[in-house]
Amino acid sequence: MRRFCGIFALTIGTLAPSFSRAGTSTMIQPGSLWAAWLAARTHNPQFQEARARLAATRTRHPAALAGLLPRLSLDANRAYTNAWSVGPEFYGSSLLTVEQSENISQSYWTVTFTQPLFDWSAIQKLAAANADVAAAAATYDATRMSLIENLVKRYLAVRVAQSQLAATLKTAQAFAIEARQARDRHQSGLRGIIGFEEAQSAEASAQAEVIGARRALSQALSALAELTGPSFLARLPARPQPLPLIPLPPLSLHEWVREGLHANPTVLAARLRARSAHIQVSAARGGYWPSVRLQLSHTRDLTGGTYGYAVPGVLDLPAPAANTAQQNFLLLNLHWNFYAGGGTDASVDRAEDEAALARGQAERAVLKSRAAAEEAFNSLHADFAEVRAYEESALAARRAVVATEDGVKAGLRSEFDLVNARLSLLSAETNLPAVHAAVINDALALESTAGLLTPQSLLQLSRMLESTSGGSSP
Repeated sequence: MRRFCGIFALTIGTLAPSFSRAGTSTMIQPGSLWAAWLAARTHNPQFQEARARLAATRTRHPAALAGLLPRLSLDANRAYTNAWSVGPEFYGSSLLTVEQSENISQSYWTVTFTQPLFDWSAIQKLAAANADVAAAAATYDATRMSLIENLVKRYLAVRVAQSQLAATLKTAQAFAIEARQARDRHQSGLRGIIGFEEAQSAEASAQAEVIGARRALSQALSALAELTGPSFLARLPARPQPLPLIPLPPLSLHEWVREGLHANPTVLAARLRARSAHIQVSAARGGYWPSVRLQLSHTRDLTGGTYGYAVPGVLDLPAPAANTAQQNFLLLNLHWNFYAGGGTDASVDRAEDEAALARGQAERAVLKSRAAAEEAFNSLHADFAEVRAYEESALAARRAVVATEDGVKAGLRSEFDLVNARLSLLSAETNLPAVHAAVINDALALESTAGLLTPQSLLQLSRMLESTSGGSSP
C-alpha cells in the first residue's frame, strides 16, 4: 500500500518532466516556495519547539538504559590527624599521668562495581522511553507536515491574490476605457445619458474592487510573513503567476483512510504515547517486585606518621604509625519492598489513569484521521468539478465580452450588457486561481493524512510552480 501511495507523493514531480531531470542541488530560486520553506523552518517557533522536544526526548533512552547497565565508581580520600592529649590513667596498680600524641596521614580508596541483575521497573522504563522517543519523532513529522500545509496555503494565497489583483486592474482599465467611449457617444448624440452613467458607475465600482484586491494581497503577504519572516517578502515576485492543475490522485477513499490509520504521524504518535503509558503501568507495578543486584568492591588503606605514648618518669614510647590494609567485598543483594506506605498503590493508580487518558486520545486521533482523509478526498473531487465549471465560465465570458463589445459598437447592445459581461468574466478569472490553489491544498492535505507529505513533496511542488511562472527550478 505504501508503494502505491508513494506514487501520488511524487505525482507533482512527474507533472514537470523538465524539472524531474534537475538535481536538488541546483540554485534556489529567490521567492520560490522552496525558499519560503527554508525560511519558515528557521523562523517558525512551533517547528523549532518540536525539533527541540525531539532532541530532549531522545535523551530518555540512554537515561533509562543506564538503570540496567553496570556502574563503576571510585571513592578516594586523604586525611591528616594531629592530636595531643594528657590525663590520668591506671598504669599497673597506680594512677599516673599519661601523655599521648598522634601525627598521622592516611590515604584510602575504594573501587566499587555494581550490576543490576533484575529490576522490572527499570526494564519497563527502558521500553517506555523507546516508545516516547518514537512518539516524539512522529510528533515532529506531524508538526513538519502541518507547517508545510500551512506554508503552501499561505504562499498560494499570495499568488491567488496577485492574480485576482491583476484581473481586477485589467477590468478597471477596461471600464475606464468604456466610460470614456460612452461619454463620447453620449456627447455625439449616439447614446442617452443612462448608458454613460452606467459606465461611470461600473468604473467607480471597479476602482473600489481594486482597493479591496490590494487589501487582500496585503493581508496574504502579512500572513505569509508570519511563517517566513518579513525579509522573504522582498524576494517574492510581484507579478501574477498562473497556478498549475495537478491530476486527480489515484486510489479509493477506503485505501486512503486505511493508509492514514497506519501511517498518519499524528495517529502513530498517539498510539505510541498510549503504548508508553501502558508500559508505565507495568513499571509502576514493578514496585511490588523484588530487585537483585551484585556488588564488588576493593578497598585499600595506607597510613603513615608517628604515634607517641608517654608516662613522665616511667615510659616514653614514640612509634611509627605505618599501616597498610586492603579488603575485597562481594555482595549479592535482594531488595523486596513489601509495603511502601501506599506509595506503590498510588503510583499504579496514577499510571492506570494516564494510560486510560492516552488510549482515549489515540482513539480520537484515529477518528480525526479518518475524518480528515474523507474531507480532503471529497473536497479534492469537488475542486476538480469547480475547476471545470470556472474554466468553461471564463471561456464563455471572454467570448461574451468580445461579442458584446462588437454589439455596443454596432449599436445593437447597451453599455449595461457590456458591464455585466465584464463582471461575469472578472468573477470567473478571480475564482479560477482560487480553485486551482484549493486543488493543491486539498491534495497535500490528502498526502498528509497518509503520512506522505515530506519536504521532497514540497520541492517537487516548488519546481512545478517555477515551471509555470517561467523561472528556474530551485
